[in-house]
Amino acid sequence: MPMLVIGGAQFGAVYGIANTTGTPTLEAVRQILRLARDAGVSWIDTARAYTGSEAAIGEALLELDGWRPQIATKLPPLGEDERALTAIIRGSLAESRRLLRVDRLDAVLLHRWENFGRENGLVARMMREEQAAGRVGVFGVSVQTPEELEEALRVEAIGHIQLPFNILDYRWDAVIPEIRRVRRQRPLCVHVRSLLLQGLLISNNSDHWLRAHVPDSGPVRHWLRQQVRACCRQNIQDLCFSWGRVQDWIDGLVVGAETPSQMAENLRNCTTPLLSRKEIDGILISRSKLAEHTLNPAQWEP
Repeated sequence: MPMLVIGGAQFGAVYGIANTTGTPTLEAVRQILRLARDAGVSWIDTARAYTGSEAAIGEALLELDGWRPQIATKLPPLGEDERALTAIIRGSLAESRRLLRVDRLDAVLLHRWENFGRENGLVARMMREEQAAGRVGVFGVSVQTPEELEEALRVEAIGHIQLPFNILDYRWDAVIPEIRRVRRQRPLCVHVRSLLLQGLLISNNSDHWLRAHVPDSGPVRHWLRQQVRACCRQNIQDLCFSWGRVQDWIDGLVVGAETPSQMAENLRNCTTPLLSRKEIDGILISRSKLAEHTLNPAQWEP
């Protein structure tokens, strides 16, 4: 299951607009990770900001027979106090290692790209020191916009990038050739999140769509169902996963699960036949165009 990355946001809090089950228990986390292990999943994604997530992952992995997937975590959004920046970063890294019960963090990402330039590149310098000491593997960043992505691609020290991406997100189209070019020149791992737009794309709840600034979701939902039929998919989840799986610039699809049954469904959606070239072209030509404030969950109504 090389492309699936276990999203850890759900392990620490209620996450996603369509979440109906709440935060999973530790036993549910164990079962989810056990399914991932048995299927050959090799990455877990988490963050300091996902309250309780790192602790749940570290505790659950203790009982999984020595399974050691790669783990990407993120520094918390850094505050305004420049004097405390060094202490915040060091404290965050130490706490991540403690909670995850590891001596080395495989990948550490900035949660916000805007923090990269703070204090004349302090974060990058500290990450290089951590890498040299063997406490951090790869330094990376989570980006929100194509503009941030373009800037991050120009920084050679960045070896891991995470960005939001889904079947309706046209914003990245112009930057994808640059991602491919950079990947030919240096090692760069690209993971994408929000494949289901935090569950919105599979929701039939009109209120969910209203909160995401879509007053009339009928045409979008009709298009998704139409593509399920045209592409011989099992459901909308399968369609959205398939779209991510055929992108040659993506290394991993970060998808969360609140229950073992959701995890099992995610795994099944990674084994269906790939989309054909004709189906891909049909999606690109016909897909609905959502407003940018719909594509960015940070701008949704609470």
